[in-house]
Amino acid sequence: MRVLKNDEGYALLTVLLVMIIFMSMGMTLFAHSYNSTKQNNIVEDNNQSVALAEMGITYYQTAIRNAYVTNKQPVDNQVESQLLSDFNNKKARPEGYYGDLAISLMFEAILRHLNTVSSTKSMDNQPGASFSIVDLSVEKVAEGINITYSSKGVEGDQKAMLGAELKIPIKGLETSRNPGSGSGGSGGFYALPDFNKIPYPENVSLSCKNPLSLSVNCSSILIENSKSYTGNYNGLSGKLIYANNSLSVSGNGNNMDDVRIHTNGDFSLGKNMNNLSNSILEIKKTGNFGSQLRVDHAEIYTGENLNINGHLDLENSSVYIGGKATINKHLTIDANSKMCVAGDLAASKIDIAGQLYIKGTIKGKITGTPAYVNTQQFTTACGSPTQSTQPALTMEWGNIINNVKYTY
Repeated sequence: MRVLKNDEGYALLTVLLVMIIFMSMGMTLFAHSYNSTKQNNIVEDNNQSVALAEMGITYYQTAIRNAYVTNKQPVDNQVESQLLSDFNNKKARPEGYYGDLAISLMFEAILRHLNTVSSTKSMDNQPGASFSIVDLSVEKVAEGINITYSSKGVEGDQKAMLGAELKIPIKGLETSRNPGSGSGGSGGFYALPDFNKIPYPENVSLSCKNPLSLSVNCSSILIENSKSYTGNYNGLSGKLIYANNSLSVSGNGNNMDDVRIHTNGDFSLGKNMNNLSNSILEIKKTGNFGSQLRVDHAEIYTGENLNINGHLDLENSSVYIGGKATINKHLTIDANSKMCVAGDLAASKIDIAGQLYIKGTIKGKITGTPAYVNTQQFTTACGSPTQSTQPALTMEWGNIINNVKYTY
């Protein structure tokens, strides 16, 4: 009987131990389940605030894209209008001006559009849920526009923040150079004389090379080295005289008509050159005239200085001087004539009915109004168009590049 009582005690103890173990396991499982449910609720709330922030990113990206797309053509039109106006008015612009103008106009258009877009939006079917756009920055850069902003999503007490960066590449490609950059030559639509107006004569016969007289019966004369001619050469007509170096004539050169003279060096005439008509003098260095120079329907170009010991009278003519001009007597510019002086000008008396453009100073008694200009204005006023067609600008409107930063 004593053995049986001991067995019953052991059985009761075993049952109690089993019950304690199962109760402990149940409590642990309940606690774990409770914590998991709580964590799932927190994650769900965070996911909802992140989703709201993402909605804000998409919402503002769409607003920016709409502003960009709808304003491409209006900006194109404005830039083309400015380009054409500058071309017609010979207005100089620095390199890249029109591409920068397009960027500025698009920048302003995007800002105007974004000012009309609400920066905060609440969800109608989700009380306490919203997103808002903060930290907006719109910046012009070298070749386009950079936009950065953040979107804050809110769901109850939970918040999430996302950042976005958009790059809009914009580039203006000028299909021809801009009007009158001011440097001349390679700078723009207007270039200063390059002293190639009179072409080098090809296939000149041997008798017309370095002749003893300029009166030789040749329509084209090539003088290969520096050369001096004595005597008068009045009445020359229908000739091209091309000197590879300097050319000097000791006497008169009156009543020349349809004569083209080019020198790569200096040109000197000892006495008068009256009634030069329908002709071109192209002197790459300095021109020296011993007495009067009177021209009608003629063009005179000197790369360096112009020195005249008597009068200079211009009728229906143009004179370009790359250096200074010294005229010992009177200078007369009629209403249909133009004179351009890159350096200083000195004359005893200056009568201006036409145009006188000067970068330097003027010494002498002046009647009329000279135009004092800077280098850019001088190039535009005194240069020649480098092309005859209207300029054009091709815009490269690049695709928007998106980059979203998850910063929550």
